[in-house]
Amino acid sequence: MKIEQSYQIFQKTSKHADCVARIICFPGAVIFVVVILAQVFFRYVLHRPIEWYLEVVEISYMWALFMGISIAYKTGSHVQFIFLFNKLGTKIQRYLACACQFLALLFFVFMVIYGFKFFAFSKNYMMPTIEISQQWKFLCVPISGIILFIHTLELIFGNLVDMITKSDERTDFYRTIGGHAV
Repeated sequence: MKIEQSYQIFQKTSKHADCVARIICFPGAVIFVVVILAQVFFRYVLHRPIEWYLEVVEISYMWALFMGISIAYKTGSHVQFIFLFNKLGTKIQRYLACACQFLALLFFVFMVIYGFKFFAFSKNYMMPTIEISQQWKFLCVPISGIILFIHTLELIFGNLVDMITKSDERTDFYRTIGGHAV
């Protein structure tokens, strides 16, 4: 079926997008920690603070944060309030999950569109000490929005495949990625 093929495509794309997020997130977090520790050392031990540390920390923190959001969304390790959801019947859970995922999809479209608008807007604002445009700090918003959009499409298509095939293999409809509950 076409939906099953689309689902397989979105599974692969989501997996690759998650790899990209992880490749960006880890160095961002490392840079964030190393620069802060270096600043503490230089300020309090050598009495020579690093002038550019705050701007580098802002950039690395934002990239690590937004890529981390997409990783948490993919793995299902973000905060979820599903105590009422779990009390509903299986069929209602499935439809409600699709509705929630569709709303999330709309939010991620909004995030991408306005993220790129803000990226373009911030082009003329420079960071004074490292002398680069602030837009590089804000590019993480639309990029993570694209990754989250891809992950959500995988969820939606996975649930559609289950509805069409009337599969009851998965019971955690709200958070299932990659064909298994996480």
